[in-house]
Amino acid sequence: MSDLSPAELLRQRHAAVSAAAEPTLTVSEGSLSKESSPVPEIAPAAPVKSVAGPSAASKRKGLDINSLEAFPALNGGAAAPKAVWGKGGSAPAAPSPQSFGRAASTTISDVFTLKREEQQVGVRSELPKIIAKVKANTSTTIDSSTSKITGHTSFVIKGTPENVAKARRELHRALSQKIVAKFEIPASVRAAVIGPRGSNLKPILEKSGAHIQIEKLESNGNNADDDEETVEVIVEGDSEGIAIAKQEIFAIVSERVKNMTIRVRNVNYVLFPFLDKTAGDLTKGEDDVKLSIPDIFAPNFTTAATITLSGDREATATVKERLERLAESLSTDLITSTESFPASKHKYISAKDVFAATSVFITVPQAPNTSDDTVKFLGLPKDIKPAMNKVSEQVNSVKIDLLDISRAHGKSVPHAQALASYFKASGMLQKIADEYKVEIYIQQPDQLYAPGAQAVTIETSGPNEEAVKAARKAIVALVNKYEPSKVSRVSDIDPFFLRNLAGPKDRNLAKYKKDHGVTVLVPENPKVNGDVILIYEGTSEEDDFGPSADEIKATFAAVDSSFADIREKQAKIIGKLISVPVGEHKFVRGPDNTTLRAIVGGTEGHEPFVRVTFGDEIKDAEEPVSADSIYVRGLKDEVTRVLKEIEEAVEDGKNYAVLSQYTTEFQIPPEHVKHVVGKGGSQLAKFREYGVNIDLDESGQGVVKGIKKNADEAKVQILAFAKKIADEVNVKLPVPADHHASLIGTGGKFVKRLEEKYDVRIRFPKTGEENANEIVLRGPSKGVAKAKEEILDLVNYEIENSHSQTISVPVKSLPRIIGRGGEFINDIKDSTNTRIDVKQEKSDNTDETGNVDIEIVGTKAGVKEAAAKIQAIVSEFQDTVIEHIEVNPKFHGALIGPGGQTLKDILTKAGMTDVTPSVAARTVAVPAAGTKDNKVRVQGSKKIVAKIVKIIQDMVAERESQISEVVDVPVSKHRDLIGAGGAAKRSLEEKFKVTLQIPKQGAKNKDGELDTGVSITGKAEDVATAKAKIQELSQDKWKEEILVPRTLHTTVSDNGNLPRKLKYELKVNVDHGSVRTPRDGNPVVPAGAIGSDSEDKDSFRWSVVEDAVDHAANGTIPWRLEGSDENVAKAKAIIEAALDVALKHTQTGYLWLPDTSRYRFLVGPHGATVSHIREKSGCKIYIPKAGVADSAVTVRGSPEGLEKAKEMMLAALKK
Repeated sequence: MSDLSPAELLRQRHAAVSAAAEPTLTVSEGSLSKESSPVPEIAPAAPVKSVAGPSAASKRKGLDINSLEAFPALNGGAAAPKAVWGKGGSAPAAPSPQSFGRAASTTISDVFTLKREEQQVGVRSELPKIIAKVKANTSTTIDSSTSKITGHTSFVIKGTPENVAKARRELHRALSQKIVAKFEIPASVRAAVIGPRGSNLKPILEKSGAHIQIEKLESNGNNADDDEETVEVIVEGDSEGIAIAKQEIFAIVSERVKNMTIRVRNVNYVLFPFLDKTAGDLTKGEDDVKLSIPDIFAPNFTTAATITLSGDREATATVKERLERLAESLSTDLITSTESFPASKHKYISAKDVFAATSVFITVPQAPNTSDDTVKFLGLPKDIKPAMNKVSEQVNSVKIDLLDISRAHGKSVPHAQALASYFKASGMLQKIADEYKVEIYIQQPDQLYAPGAQAVTIETSGPNEEAVKAARKAIVALVNKYEPSKVSRVSDIDPFFLRNLAGPKDRNLAKYKKDHGVTVLVPENPKVNGDVILIYEGTSEEDDFGPSADEIKATFAAVDSSFADIREKQAKIIGKLISVPVGEHKFVRGPDNTTLRAIVGGTEGHEPFVRVTFGDEIKDAEEPVSADSIYVRGLKDEVTRVLKEIEEAVEDGKNYAVLSQYTTEFQIPPEHVKHVVGKGGSQLAKFREYGVNIDLDESGQGVVKGIKKNADEAKVQILAFAKKIADEVNVKLPVPADHHASLIGTGGKFVKRLEEKYDVRIRFPKTGEENANEIVLRGPSKGVAKAKEEILDLVNYEIENSHSQTISVPVKSLPRIIGRGGEFINDIKDSTNTRIDVKQEKSDNTDETGNVDIEIVGTKAGVKEAAAKIQAIVSEFQDTVIEHIEVNPKFHGALIGPGGQTLKDILTKAGMTDVTPSVAARTVAVPAAGTKDNKVRVQGSKKIVAKIVKIIQDMVAERESQISEVVDVPVSKHRDLIGAGGAAKRSLEEKFKVTLQIPKQGAKNKDGELDTGVSITGKAEDVATAKAKIQELSQDKWKEEILVPRTLHTTVSDNGNLPRKLKYELKVNVDHGSVRTPRDGNPVVPAGAIGSDSEDKDSFRWSVVEDAVDHAANGTIPWRLEGSDENVAKAKAIIEAALDVALKHTQTGYLWLPDTSRYRFLVGPHGATVSHIREKSGCKIYIPKAGVADSAVTVRGSPEGLEKAKEMMLAALKK
């Protein structure tokens, strides 16, 4: 009688029939699913009281081993559950041995099958040796059988539970093919998975027999505080070992993390706005999931931005899947189209507004790419046209003014270039833009300082024409303020030393301004312009009168002499070019250039006197440069040192594995540990940028591990930071609240200067705070002490020298003193650093003479200057008279002149100085254009008003003697006469002293034809010379003319694409003169080509129409070509070839489908299908939009081409 249990007998019976029955035994491997629950690694054997014998079905040919009747479920009968992270879930379960035997027995049996495709190649011949070895190692009995048909091998292992599990693992490791599995885990649990010194990972490695690699988190410092990063886990081994490893790792993850935050990196950023519109649908039913889609229209958006999801792991995974499916669908449905708009107007296009109105995303070429005028549109086909219309509306609604500031101050372009750079850097233009609510653009450095530049243009734009004009006047006034004597250039400073000239945090620049009243402007782009610009602003210590030109020149000389030290150093500059294999440059740079920074040196407060550049970055080396080149330039000693350290860094990099084990220890006070670590480890992460590992405990004991140079440098930085923290102090300083405003300064300029100068932070109490007479200084002890000393000196100075003065002025003069919106009184405050209080709020402040008191508080000199300026305004007001003179409205425009220049000249001629646009508008008020008012108001001092009136009357008398003459100019030439922003027209008017009236675009004469008459008004001799010049300019410049039949114009032009191609590829302009060209439109489909809606949806109708058009009878359209001789010849050949093709297109075919949605299959991804058909057939093909009634695909070409196109289209539809 057998000692085997019923379960063991059943096992043997199954094993015996397995070869003949070709069974397939499968072991469930863990996967992510909602139904998961924890499964023990090896479940205890369950008692088996009885086992049913094989059923009738099992006796038939073949054996269904998946049948529960033939193979009853063992070990409790539960299938291996699946698992996920998160709510209600656990790790995916690895296979565990199936137990057979009595409840009290310590011996179990395990059966498993290794499929042929899972086995290593050639391992079958070694199977007996492997089994023998495993049996010896594990003290188990192992039986095996291999199917001759399938090649699958089944194993039966018997022994103790521990030995059976061990034997199973050894068999899998020895026989199974090695595969690789990759998955991600939260970066926050990486350390927990590994454990201290690998204590958690080692048992997983031993248990699974797999090789496990967990990547490090490469943080870029740009993550939000709540953004969770993931790291990749790579597991290599047999399938069962991988399942075990995943189970163990996921168990640790599930134990520590319930929620997750993931980034979706595989979605193109151009889809963000489309996805954002459906964000509510994506998270529907998953309320605890937060979906964050970057705002593509935000100023700080970058294309590297990614979508983030956070919340419950299972719900987050669901939303991620929805999002990816929608993104894939959008990629198929959206199409791309392009349209040309003037590049100069791209800056006025709002992609955000276009998308809000049309659901189309547009891409506009970014500055400084000013040559590309193509705007890309991405959206559904039906939305593209409305989006193009919206962009046209935007670019046409903006009023633009171009001001060439090089016309001022003797037409000096270099002076204008310097002013433009200064205005941009100082923010003066932005201040004007903010005041008038306009946009002001200035040329980029490469355009501003382009060789041979003849003009310096400032562009002002906005929706309000009056605001644009007012801003222009303000800019003119600003330009007039800075005469050439107030600007100087320094051209002999090597670009290498420009950073040293400015000093750390621009402290040197602040010193020049404080000590000399000179703004030193360091070049924005030294490769374009290397000159240092000096601008004289003056100091608050100057008396009532400004300095002379010679005095300003002497000030510039003093500033220039302070550059002597730099000039001495730059005489010692050398450059050395060395060759290091480009693959080894990384050893010199280090992570995020940390090694390079350590090599170059330089400390806080001192810029390094050496620079290192690599490969293509090298621009100033005299020797040939390759990708392997490294160029070191600087002071000789520094260059020598850096070259040596580069050599060492390369050598260290080659031996990284050994050298990176270097460690160095440091100790900081325990109370400073939290500051060194920083919020969320942010500060410690900065030190780790040196490519090192840093461990720091709560006691302040730290260890840095890595390459010696980087580790030592990181240690130095940590200790320096800790020293800085230790040295930081807080000092409370009693200062009367009355003096806080003077310490802060206008716009905080004084307190900011102190903070930057001494690297401290200064806090003033807010209104209503308890310690209103106390300020707080925080920072390094030395900096705080010096700042405290300077503040006390300032306060004492204020106390000892505070001065106030009250002056009485007529009430009626207050509007003049204050100005519109406080313009004049604020200017007085800013220029004199005083506080001015008009005591008009009290009813008893106005005396019997109608005067009101004004109190001025500030320094003695400032109060004196402010009082003098106010008294000057009062004197001017009291001497002011108003006169009205009648001037025919037709002369009003001439009285103002281009940009208000004529009016300015009138006032200057009358004896006025410093004429700004606001002064001119206040002195002479000309009625608004279009009104019938003919009275011009002149206001000012009696003497000045009399002179202005006399000048205006003389001008009007001269104008009345002028003549007007009309000269015919082709409409196509009107644009040339006007020029960009009217520049050409103004130039003609100024040069010939005439006034031009050019018909508006589309204007017609009395005969209903386009108006070609240009009116010239002026003196007879000036009109004659201007007329001759205009006739010269309006002559045709085209070199070739091709006559294209009107009926073929649209075909030849390819709906306007061919002229655009000639313009941008060959620089050849195509003009049709005054001939009106046919409008491009959708082809008309004959009624006979349209089938019935009742036809089968898979049917089609193909119709062909022969041309019956007499091309000669419908006239021709001239194609006139303008450009270089060579390119015009090429363009002519292209046009004639296109015309030849069009003449051969004698048939039009129409393909109609009952289901219009199927037309999209002819388009293909991004138009690929239809482009291929066009290319192969040589036909013009128009495909209608889906949903358009009575529409058909229109194909125009030769009979052979139509047949070819038909075959290809039907083939595409069948696919």
